[in-house]
Amino acid sequence: MRRILSILVLMTGMSGTTFAQGSEALSNRMPGVLNRMESNQLAERESALSDLCKLARNESGQAQGTDCAVALSGLLKQHPEQVEATTVALIKSLTADNGVFMDENTAPGTYTEADSEHYATLIDIVASLNDERSIPSLVGAITTGGLAEQGLMKFGRKALDPLLIQLRTSASPMVRSESLATAVTILLRGNDAESHSRVFQLIQSGLQDKEFLVRIAAIQSIERLEDGSSFIPELRLLAEHDPLKIEGHGEGGTDEYPVRREADRALQKIMKKGQPHGEDDTTQ
Repeated sequence: MRRILSILVLMTGMSGTTFAQGSEALSNRMPGVLNRMESNQLAERESALSDLCKLARNESGQAQGTDCAVALSGLLKQHPEQVEATTVALIKSLTADNGVFMDENTAPGTYTEADSEHYATLIDIVASLNDERSIPSLVGAITTGGLAEQGLMKFGRKALDPLLIQLRTSASPMVRSESLATAVTILLRGNDAESHSRVFQLIQSGLQDKEFLVRIAAIQSIERLEDGSSFIPELRLLAEHDPLKIEGHGEGGTDEYPVRREADRALQKIMKKGQPHGEDDTTQ
């Protein structure tokens, strides 16, 4: 019995020593990895994120195929002393990546599929941090789709002002259209008079925007409203007179009018809902 107890005590001591050694090894390795994540070179940031993911999987006991965000979450739970430095480095890395991947002057084919996978992984990780400091970097990645938007949804109205600033100031029609759509999504979740008023103002402004992508985003936002009948006059005007024309891209080689098509579709949806009552002809 005494021998068994001695073995257990020895094993406990060895376990504590191993954990201490592991923590010490991690504290020695993390600063170098995190510093590389703040490099001004994309290749270096990519390499650093890959190393961080491997380190997270090893330290948290996860299989190598485990999603990096999941593994990193496990690592940071085990080592809370690493949370702050890791969070800051990840947010800075995404901000730098936004400057690279969102640059409209970049020639097509400049970045590889591996580069794109790196960017998507980083967005996913930053979105999973649940840290308000990540809002600007996620707003900067808004055109990438679901990952950035889902991350912003967690913050609700706290993400609204950065989106609206981007809507007003960005030179990119795509960025502006996605900013409008995401801002509307956040406000619709509010389900109160103030939110509804702001949605109306955003859509009204978007319908008159000079960029067709923003006009389309505004039209599509109307389709998400419970009652879009107040926008019928504007939709009719766009359905009949919007100037955007793409020559030869319509059915049978005819000209295509994308904004007119979207506006007409929105009108049809409103009419199918029976709004306003007694009116069933969008041409009236």
